[in-house]
Amino acid sequence: MLKLGCKAQDARSILPNSLKTEIIVTANIREWRHIFNMRTSKFAHWEIRAVMLNLLKYCKENIPLIFDDFEFFTNKETNQQYAMQLPSKSVLKDLLEHCKEKYGVTYEMP
Repeated sequence: MLKLGCKAQDARSILPNSLKTEIIVTANIREWRHIFNMRTSKFAHWEIRAVMLNLLKYCKENIPLIFDDFEFFTNKETNQQYAMQLPSKSVLKDLLEHCKEKYGVTYEMP
């Protein structure tokens, strides 16, 4: 099909499912954070989650200032790994203070 002048993405449509495909993704920091939020969650498809967890680990190691609010977890029942973006301690402190004032609920941060 390529020899007939079809584009690669059009020719790929006749290939079997689950065939290896290479992609290139470019995004700015804000977009990467959004991608990581979506694709490393426990609700993401397991294959893309595995790829994105490895990329997030790389980003946390090399750009910690930007990605240090992402934490890795493992579901004890399924042994499934995932990541979540957690609020900063100052945001969490404000939220706990709000809950204390509005609902009378108190919780001490570790």
